Amino acid sequence: MPARPTPAHLDELLAARGPVLTESAADGHTEVTFVTAGGRAPLSLWIQGVRQALPQRMRRLGADGRGRQVWAFGARFPSDSTLTYCYVERDPVARLGLVRRARLAASAGARDELIETLLSRSFPDPAVARRVPNVLGLLGRQQAPIPATVSDWVTPLALPGAPGQDWRHRPVRLGRLVTERPGAGPLARPVTVYHPPCRGEARDLPLVVVFDGEAFAWLAGELDEAIARGRMPAFLVAYVHNLSRRRRVDELSGDPGLVAGLVSEIVSWLRARHHAAADPARAIVAGAGLGGLAAARLAHRRPDLFGAALVMSGSLWWEPRGRAARPAGLDLLARLAREHRHRWPVRLWMSYGTLEADVGDRRLTLLGAVERFARAARPHVDELTVREFPGGHDTPCWRPALRDGLRHLTARWRSF
Repeated sequence: MPARPTPAHLDELLAARGPVLTESAADGHTEVTFVTAGGRAPLSLWIQGVRQALPQRMRRLGADGRGRQVWAFGARFPSDSTLTYCYVERDPVARLGLVRRARLAASAGARDELIETLLSRSFPDPAVARRVPNVLGLLGRQQAPIPATVSDWVTPLALPGAPGQDWRHRPVRLGRLVTERPGAGPLARPVTVYHPPCRGEARDLPLVVVFDGEAFAWLAGELDEAIARGRMPAFLVAYVHNLSRRRRVDELSGDPGLVAGLVSEIVSWLRARHHAAADPARAIVAGAGLGGLAAARLAHRRPDLFGAALVMSGSLWWEPRGRAARPAGLDLLARLAREHRHRWPVRLWMSYGTLEADVGDRRLTLLGAVERFARAARPHVDELTVREFPGGHDTPCWRPALRDGLRHLTARWRSF
């Protein structure tokens, strides 16, 4: 493409090659150029779940034949990657340098406020019909877990060597999905419960508890379809919501006893009201990111409640704010080392994305934490599986991980 493309060049570019241009490189990577047309307001590209966590400012190429401004941004990824992206109009950090960006990312309060601003100005690629819910945007929402506004969606992108994914949204058709608010007090929160299709009144149902329920309940339709087709046994799923984005960080990364007490109350409620099984061998706790960290710590603290944990991109590297302490994952590793004579009677299924290698901090990255944790936990647990998915800290990794992990961990359960 010429340095100063004419309107004719830009019309040809948008019409013939589409909004995302790809070109294979010699080292197993693909050069990707994102192109979109819009107004004169500056645009940024926000690729979810990879090292550049903040949006990247796009370059204005000029006007096309219809007078629209054309914007572009180039990046390089492994050819088997699957990503999601969106555009941000009037990005407030577009002009900040690397140092100021790093400082902003290190401040929890400023980061939360920034994310809300970015989400309010984001939108999926208008030239692509296929969309998926933006997990980051759904976190902390109190309303029903159905994306409502345009900023609740992102655009998926599978590079030429990526494994295929069926991105269709499946509503719950045969089972049922209800949202209730068990208990009272400052920690009470919504819980969305999925009931599988069963003959008659189902009792003693196996249980799966999923953290960040407001962001993951939209996947219940896939479980509904898999159970109906006999690919999984019937089980109850409790999607535990967060009270807010900030409270999520404080609770899931904070005192494990707080989360254990909260989930214990929810499990008791599920047994009384929704007939969940009491056998821990038929109960799984699952989560992604900080939810994955909370799932691992909860399964270690309460093996009497959960006999298995599904840890997706677990933030085992996370350091508590405000005090000099080892990362939460290393703290759990230290407890495992002290308990070397005792078994940890759980089955662990862990996953991470290939583009998550640099997620974390200077002391410990996510990938490094997962490797160290798996190595230390293996002698203690009943079973350990670690899977790699070609993508980032995002839906394209967590969607197949949740499906495959549940399929593996529930294979021993009998169907109803």
